[in-house]
Amino acid sequence: MKNNPWKEYFRFSRREQTGIIILIILVIGVLLLRIHSNSPATHPPADDTAFLIAARSLDTLTSRSTPSYRTYHQAPAANTYALFRFDPNTLPENEWLRLGVSPRTARTIQNYLAKGGHFRQPADLRKIYGLPTPVCDRLIPYVHIAGSTTPHPRDTPSYTRYTPHYTPRKVIAIDINNADSAAWEQLPGIGPVLAARIIKFRDALGGFHRLEQVAETYGLPDSTFYKIQPSLLLDKVSLKKIDLNHTDEKSLSQHPYIRKKLAMLISRYRNEHGPFHDITELYHLPLVDEEVYKKLMPYIDIK
Repeated sequence: MKNNPWKEYFRFSRREQTGIIILIILVIGVLLLRIHSNSPATHPPADDTAFLIAARSLDTLTSRSTPSYRTYHQAPAANTYALFRFDPNTLPENEWLRLGVSPRTARTIQNYLAKGGHFRQPADLRKIYGLPTPVCDRLIPYVHIAGSTTPHPRDTPSYTRYTPHYTPRKVIAIDINNADSAAWEQLPGIGPVLAARIIKFRDALGGFHRLEQVAETYGLPDSTFYKIQPSLLLDKVSLKKIDLNHTDEKSLSQHPYIRKKLAMLISRYRNEHGPFHDITELYHLPLVDEEVYKKLMPYIDIK
């Protein structure tokens, strides 16, 4: 019996049959998706983007028109405030609103006062958070704090500046060779200690022969000496002199311009060369130079 060629043509193996079934399912699924996407109910209008923008703008305008937004975020309209003198420590919240302060800032001020805050001067308004600078500038001239010593700008009377009258200090003049401790203490910067040192130094020298010798006092600052110098006088000079040949070494060493080493050299020179015949013989001593000689000469005598 001869086989039918058409029957052989449509005969598929099990594997081919499975592939055909899967392909049919896929084609049906694609067709259903296309049908669904072309449905008028799910297709957005052509001007969908413009519609969304308009909707959002309307929502924003609506939210800003609500009382809560206007109350806490918008400043009062121009020329809707009043100006009057007020005490910020006692002003109620509704009066702050009359002054043009936003309700939110007025509430901040009330909270500040409730927690123990206090305005001590008009400029303290600038410390309030949320109070704009222009509003502060407008309100400060009208602030009047009870008990404040700062006068209100509108109530400040004209006055003449007070210039204190100083009585010039009387200049004291003292004789540096005769002044006692009390006299020295009248000078600026001189206390009991410095006065005692000056007198002790003067007595050890045998008297002052120049005003500048006062500045050599131990512990006397140069600045203090310059202050008292105009008050120092040197009327009479009567120096106590040292006999270079008959004064012992210990007494010589007590003079501020000789001291121990030079006293020892003078004593040794006398022992080796005999008595001094002239003051210039001091130049023979190693420690005596021109400066030391000039200091010693007014206080040295040879007999």
